[in-house]
Amino acid sequence: MAKNHRGRPQNSASESYNGIKAAFKEIGERMATPANQMSFWIYLVFAVMGLGGLAIWIEIWRYCHVVNVSGHEKSLDGIKLALATVFPAIIGSSGLELVLNDRKMSRNIGILFLGLSLFLTFYLLGFGNPSDSVAIALGIVGCIGAVCVWWIASGFDEIFQDTADPEAPVGGDVRRPLASGQNNIQT
Repeated sequence: MAKNHRGRPQNSASESYNGIKAAFKEIGERMATPANQMSFWIYLVFAVMGLGGLAIWIEIWRYCHVVNVSGHEKSLDGIKLALATVFPAIIGSSGLELVLNDRKMSRNIGILFLGLSLFLTFYLLGFGNPSDSVAIALGIVGCIGAVCVWWIASGFDEIFQDTADPEAPVGGDVRRPLASGQNNIQT
């Protein structure tokens, strides 16, 4: 690949490298790769959204079903706190996974998401003092963003690919020669 006057990659003689385009391409590839993999969806729904968001589900259930015996209005504080603490944990672990990646573009994307999460978390948990509706809306946006960041970070993970390893004992072409060789079998 040709390099421009600053030593950066250049696609052609007339086109300079566009980092933003490269970032969107990286994100698109990471989002598209696992989209039709069943193990990815099971993990996403049950582990990330179900167990990862368990505090949110518990607080919503408590708000809807626990009888208020004190005579005061029901408080949304539990839901707000759950929303404001779940998404930083998911974005933090997934963003750090991107930062520790070998690909420079992945590191940049991870740093961006970690910074945005940190800013939103500080706003929701102390410095902003938003109203209930704003806090819940921003918490939901943060949680949706957390799922997206997890998806991007996990998009290339082989564990979520539902393809058989050609060297696995139960996978591959049955007509291929044995990996150990037919002469090495002892009876």
